Amino acid sequence: MSPLNNILLLAAGFSPLVAAVNHVVVVGKDGLVFNPPDLKANLGDTLEFRFWAKNHSVVQGNWQTACQPHEDGFFSGFVPQADETKPNGQVFKITLEDTDPKVFYCSQGMHCKNGMVGVINGLGNRTFNAYKSLAAEVTSVGNPSGGVKGGSFEALQANPAPTTTGSSGDGAGGADSTQTTGAGGNTQQTGSGSTTPPGSGAGSFGVSLGALAAAGAFAVALSF
Repeated sequence: MSPLNNILLLAAGFSPLVAAVNHVVVVGKDGLVFNPPDLKANLGDTLEFRFWAKNHSVVQGNWQTACQPHEDGFFSGFVPQADETKPNGQVFKITLEDTDPKVFYCSQGMHCKNGMVGVINGLGNRTFNAYKSLAAEVTSVGNPSGGVKGGSFEALQANPAPTTTGSSGDGAGGADSTQTTGAGGNTQQTGSGSTTPPGSGAGSFGVSLGALAAAGAFAVALSF
């Protein structure tokens, strides 16, 4: 086999590592909303919910009955925050074990009915706007039985990596955009497209090419 064929075979089998992304969701800072309310996330990604005043929750809902909990879904419990100038010092984090469409809402009072809902990986008729419309028609909002489940609380990091990706293909907030979230959940628009996880991008692409070149050189040496 020629050296060129060896290199091509190595390239065909080469699969770069993809880092998981942490998506920050700000809860209640700008009124009865999650920000961003419409996310796209991959298997293994995490969602980090940051709670602002006054007292909110995050409940995984079901698509059949708006503002009612999913039987096996996540629940943060209620997270009070008296200081309106900063978020609670604890964040609620979940890890995505699949990429199926999911919906979540706040179960405080009638917050869900008033539009405090969000969607992960909306698809087809399971979208942010569709669920928000259903929620507006409900007469009651449900809370899961028991305590916190499906996730865990961690201390808020002062300077998290810029890994939040907002998506709004259903019209939730304009064109797709990347948002860098700093301390306290403040967001800054940085352009369109998807987030580049830490350790990826040009730097890691160069490393990948270097590794491929080294493997190719080894294959050439073996062929002689």
